[in-house]
Amino acid sequence: MGTDEETRLQQEALVSRSYLAQVRRILLPTRGGPDSEVAARLLGTLGLQQVRVTSLGVGAPPQPPPGLEVVTKTLENVSPLEGIVREAESGYDLLVLGCGHDRPGGKTLFGPVVDAVVSKSPCRVLVVRAPRHGQPLPETWPERILLPVTGTKSSIRAGELAVALARSQGATLRALHVVEPSYWFTLEAKEVGRDILDAVAVLGQPYGVDMEAEVEEGVDPGHGIVAAAARSQCDLIVMSAVRRSGRRLFLGSTLVHVLSHATCPIAVVVI
Repeated sequence: MGTDEETRLQQEALVSRSYLAQVRRILLPTRGGPDSEVAARLLGTLGLQQVRVTSLGVGAPPQPPPGLEVVTKTLENVSPLEGIVREAESGYDLLVLGCGHDRPGGKTLFGPVVDAVVSKSPCRVLVVRAPRHGQPLPETWPERILLPVTGTKSSIRAGELAVALARSQGATLRALHVVEPSYWFTLEAKEVGRDILDAVAVLGQPYGVDMEAEVEEGVDPGHGIVAAAARSQCDLIVMSAVRRSGRRLFLGSTLVHVLSHATCPIAVVVI
């Protein structure tokens, strides 16, 4: 087998393992407001094929994402939490939510209802936060995506989302690995960071998506991500998180800091 054929087979295998390639049914609860609008807009820009989307109105009319075939439903005579989780249990592969603008670090992360839905969801969740300045998104969005990576499985899932968006929109994609202050002086930590970035860059190869890569040294990850987003004028940050057990939803201090301080839209892949 020639080198080109081996490369092609490796790329096909990579595509088939992507969770986005396996998504067939998406649930999009909407309650009006900028976060729900940005969530619908992001879903519409992904360019997913052969996907059935259900837009579920929660106290507001459903907001179908542009460019997709959508079934609309409305919650009636049931609480938002119970209604969304019950619908999600009907065989969906991905739940897409717009979050509130509650300040993280208090009693909730995304808002009380969204936190509870994320904790109880039977499937993967994508939570989207609108820009803090309240301005409408430009016609072409996103154009500059920042992808913080850690080398974890959830980080790879966020990378798949970022690649899909960059491919669909022709956006610039920048991957960032932050080496914390206690480790920044070690050569090994920098090499590990470069290996993580190399592994993520592979995700874009089947689609012809190139990634810029950066290792940020000696800073707190949350501060480093916010600073990099501002420095590069990014209009979307794509992050990942893993649900942890407990009475409150907690997805890590880095995410809390980014949600509190970044001004651009944020998409969080939760597994």
